[in-house]
Amino acid sequence: MYPLNIPGISGEGKLAGEGAPASGTNYEFMFNNDANEKTITRLVSEIPPETAFMFYDEEYPSPSDPGAFVTIKKDSDQYTMQRSNHGWSKNWASISLEDLVGYLSKCTKYNMGSDSMHKMRLYPVPPAPPVPPKKWWQFWR
Repeated sequence: MYPLNIPGISGEGKLAGEGAPASGTNYEFMFNNDANEKTITRLVSEIPPETAFMFYDEEYPSPSDPGAFVTIKKDSDQYTMQRSNHGWSKNWASISLEDLVGYLSKCTKYNMGSDSMHKMRLYPVPPAPPVPPKKWWQFWR
């Protein structure tokens, strides 16, 4: 089951407790010594719908604690990411598959540990609510 079926990734399976949905789609996982660019490309390109994953970037210049947690979401073939840490977050921004693979490749070494900061997380996200169409009078505002 994704992402534990990708060579170069080790995992601990379903998380229990805080924030774990009934569907059991929360996972903690990490890169192992076999991780390479193919591992990262599969991890990113196979993100299931309505799912996000988060990894750690130790080198990001954070205004609070060191580094940033980077959340990635995929909508069709479009990727968006958001960086955050204690007390702050950046806006969601688009990122190409190639740039995302390159970015995550640079962060591989920070996502290989057994402690919670150095594990990646996979979790469900609700679909974006539909944007209601404008009424005819809203076009004049």
